[in-house]
Amino acid sequence: METNKSTKQTYNPAEREIALRNFFGEEMHLYTDQLGWGEMVAREWTTETSPRKVFEHLIESCSMNVSIYWVDGDMFIGFHGEIRPLKVKRLGRDDAPFINHQCDCDTHEGVEILGIFASASEAWEKLRIKGKTLEEIIKRSYTLLVN
Repeated sequence: METNKSTKQTYNPAEREIALRNFFGEEMHLYTDQLGWGEMVAREWTTETSPRKVFEHLIESCSMNVSIYWVDGDMFIGFHGEIRPLKVKRLGRDDAPFINHQCDCDTHEGVEILGIFASASEAWEKLRIKGKTLEEIIKRSYTLLVN
């Protein structure tokens, strides 16, 4: 049994729900509790708690680039937030054996532009990928890089 320091709850790692097997390496799975912005983003970049406020803060206040892996869409998505307009891109991937190593997370590059927006708020309201909102996408994504 382990203790989650942020919530002071005890959990059994064997009971964690696997989102994607072998994501990080052999028998190194991605778990559902690692999806969404996660504690790393909240602790290091903002005190905001809602997914929208975190996104807007990273893009608007910090002009950060953000790369995520969307589990349900099986795609890497980059938000090139250092300039306006904000470009949302499908990032390229290679044939590395484990998903976590298949993308270099460079938001300057991209194989497809998924949307161009004047602001993070506009992207939050208007972006749809495979019929999903940005909130739905982020909740089912693993944050790879914020820089």
